[in-house]
Amino acid sequence: MVFTSGDRVLLHLLLKGSRVDPTSGVADQDDIAAYCGIGRTHVPRALKPLINDDLVNESQGRAPGRTRRVKVYNLTEKGCLAAIVLRNKANETVMEWIDETGTSHSEHCVDALRRINDHLGSRGLSQIPISLFLTIGREKVGWNDILFLSSSVRGETTETICIPEGWIPISSPKVPEVFLDRQKDMKRLQDLVDGSSLLALTGEAGIGKRTLVAAWAERNKRKILWLDRGEGSEFCIDADRYDLLVMIGAPMVDVTSTLVRGDGIDLSDPRNEDWPELLRPIPLLGIMDGYLDSSGEGIIDLKGLDEGTFVREAIGSGLPEKLANPFFKASKGSPMALSYLGDLEDSTLGGLGTLDEEAAIMSLILGLRSKL
Repeated sequence: MVFTSGDRVLLHLLLKGSRVDPTSGVADQDDIAAYCGIGRTHVPRALKPLINDDLVNESQGRAPGRTRRVKVYNLTEKGCLAAIVLRNKANETVMEWIDETGTSHSEHCVDALRRINDHLGSRGLSQIPISLFLTIGREKVGWNDILFLSSSVRGETTETICIPEGWIPISSPKVPEVFLDRQKDMKRLQDLVDGSSLLALTGEAGIGKRTLVAAWAERNKRKILWLDRGEGSEFCIDADRYDLLVMIGAPMVDVTSTLVRGDGIDLSDPRNEDWPELLRPIPLLGIMDGYLDSSGEGIIDLKGLDEGTFVREAIGSGLPEKLANPFFKASKGSPMALSYLGDLEDSTLGGLGTLDEEAAIMSLILGLRSKL
């Protein structure tokens, strides 16, 4: 997947043009440097042969978003044809890329970039133009490479905010098809979001904390910025109006209040002066594994489903009746366990009935853990 700096300039100018007139796209040297992955001092060198070959026009004017007159560039008709050939070449190139979950995908370059930008967009991250994407120059791309390119786009985007180092934007969890309506928990979450600026959701791993929040947001059409702990430089995302900020693993417990009072826990806001002003007033929900078992305000200790509901739903999903109660105890009533059953084939569920109870439950728990 080798595309020269000149190739990337032609593609960039093609994408800036309209469908009616592909030669109408105008860019200055700063714009070309940012979106084609070319050092600012090397841009004139990349442009010179394109101008000499009558592929690109050079003139004086104002590029979009610039206030002063500078040298600007657009495609000639000949350059437009050459850029279309390059776009088709990119579309025919098969590449492999790794998403944020570590899953590998193999598809044509343009299709891959479309899906990559869908992933980035769902996390509020800047999308990558093909002229910049092709700077990678290889047919296997890791997620860290993708994040680096996305982050580099922010310099040309005026409406961005930067997340402090140590936090990474992540996609909203998908609400599974088999999701029991936890009315009381939904109502409690709704009341806390409406009345508190700080709240915490705790519970054992796999109990359904993230799923509950995602389902609440989906039902109430709320926009959430999801952040997880992670190393690396700061990430910048498109500025937007968020209804809730969710931080996974945030240090929100005020230890001082616990030592002094002993009968309750106060929550503290981990957002300091390093956080952008746009994100500080947003209600914050911290998701933590384990239970606080506290009377403190703004805290939901999420428990599993009651045994009767769990067993009824498990049998309804096809689990042999003799395994329903043992699976409830082993999974501690986790709604995720029921969602997992919904993903299994009927033949697989039926086959569990031929195993002894211990082996069947062990098989289910191992399968459930692989999904967490």
